[in-house]
Amino acid sequence: MPHGPALPSATPPALLAFVRDEASLQVLREAAQAQDWPEGTIHTGSIVEATQHLRDHPTPRQLMVEVASAAEAPAQLGALADVCAPGVRLIVTSTVNEFSFFRWLKDMGVDEYLLQPFKAEALTQALTVRVDAPKAAEAPKKQGEVTVVLGARGGVGATTLATNLAGLLAREHQRTTLLLDLDAHFGSAAMMLDLEPSRGIATLFDNPDRVDGLFLDRVLIRQSDHLFLLSAEEPLKEALSHTTRTAEVLLPRLREKFAHTIIDLPRALTPLTRALLAGADRVVLVTEPSLTGLRDLLRLQDYLKDALQRPLPLVFSNRGGLLAKTEVKRTEFEKHFGRALDGYLPFLPEALTAAANGQLLIDLHKGGALQPLRALAAKLAGEDAEEAPAAPRPGLLGKLVKGK
Repeated sequence: MPHGPALPSATPPALLAFVRDEASLQVLREAAQAQDWPEGTIHTGSIVEATQHLRDHPTPRQLMVEVASAAEAPAQLGALADVCAPGVRLIVTSTVNEFSFFRWLKDMGVDEYLLQPFKAEALTQALTVRVDAPKAAEAPKKQGEVTVVLGARGGVGATTLATNLAGLLAREHQRTTLLLDLDAHFGSAAMMLDLEPSRGIATLFDNPDRVDGLFLDRVLIRQSDHLFLLSAEEPLKEALSHTTRTAEVLLPRLREKFAHTIIDLPRALTPLTRALLAGADRVVLVTEPSLTGLRDLLRLQDYLKDALQRPLPLVFSNRGGLLAKTEVKRTEFEKHFGRALDGYLPFLPEALTAAANGQLLIDLHKGGALQPLRALAAKLAGEDAEEAPAAPRPGLLGKLVKGK
């Protein structure tokens, strides 16, 4: 596994350019002479040579690389991301003259695209956008929100709730949403959406300082125009780090990139999960209407309130009616809990069908039992639950868009 730049402590250069096209190189050389760029700014080569160079040199503030084709770009940009430090401003240049390629690069987090051979004016604009602009003129960017969903006990349906909550935000409220399944060994969010697990997600745990926008774009799985997934099935023999550093790096990145992030959190209270519980904008606890569910719910709420100094979490009771003989009635449950539940969801047979077929429960159940979940999605989206838009009918395009 690559370990990123070998000299992170060296002063990063302002710009490095790796270009092979002779006409474009000439424009770069003229700009270097006119603006007195340092020696070694321009290199004759492509993104391949840039990747090799950055294995042993600090990442510049701005990096220009040439890619040969749209087909080679995904793998080459992925390899480049492995050796770049976070925060680099990336400019890609190529002869590919297709809008779909330009759009894909933008979705990947590339800052500028220059069609070869480029002119001096285009180069000047690419190198000055968002670099020379006065800080006072920059409009403050609205930060997204992070919601952690945690089951008070195993098997209470926390992943089902988290997955469908993310689906509601993305589909019914058109919010750019990430569903992050942090159970790297046994996560099931990808299966619930009928998607392949993400690749390279172990970096979140073992090398969090390499996590930037480009890295996230490389490992994201696009489920639809507004719903993205990070989920893994890491080999069981791999022991992953669970340090607070992952939370420190990841939470700001997620707030920058997504309007909403729903984190399906494993129940093990590691330094990482504790840090995410402390740093999230809100916590949703999922339980079942049983004595053990009540006991564990009370313990978790006390921990959030006393140890983490958080406000009271949102609490959902799920799978009501499944174990009728041993179930604690809602009134008794709330009496011993000390406050009303934020949502009560009955057991729905459609949940089993949805899990087996990789579908969302909100697509199969058309009754009102899921209204508490829809109300939560509306609340997160900043809309009145009674005015929340109805779920759109899936068209042909929605069925086809399954991968990024």
